[in-house]
Amino acid sequence: MAGILVGVIGKEWTEKFRTFAEISGQEIATAKNGGSYVTFDFGGAYLVNNTLQLDASVQLGANDNTPDQSWAIGVSKKF
Repeated sequence: MAGILVGVIGKEWTEKFRTFAEISGQEIATAKNGGSYVTFDFGGAYLVNNTLQLDASVQLGANDNTPDQSWAIGVSKKF
């Protein structure tokens, strides 16, 4: 069994543009069991039209067990 503990806040600036910030605990464990994997994530999405979305995000590590930073870009298409 697995799960993720997440807290998210989002803001819709226009009908087409929105942003978010979150704290995410992908793995919660004691130091003896490898430690926790926790990140702070920030990003945004732009709805080009009703079937196409562009998005980007940055992920910052919150502790020594998590990579310092990563980023992602995405394209989503509704068929």
